[in-house]
Amino acid sequence: MFAGAIMLPRLAGLKESISTQKVMQILDDAGIRYEFIDLITTSSRSMEMMVSLTGSNELPQFFIGGEHYIGTKQIRGYIRS
Repeated sequence: MFAGAIMLPRLAGLKESISTQKVMQILDDAGIRYEFIDLITTSSRSMEMMVSLTGSNELPQFFIGGEHYIGTKQIRGYIRS
């Protein structure tokens, strides 16, 4: 990463999932820029790595500033704070 570069928050989920689409809409409506990581399936290598980081297989998951928010309810709570 280049000096001074800004790392966007990351949203991990399944592109076809209703809950992931809902959170994407919530983030877009709030004007929050983010990078989306499509896990493709719940058995993907990326999903395994995410579960090892957060201890949860609930989707979607939002990562920002060293913190993670799991599921629509927690992500919505972060946005409201």
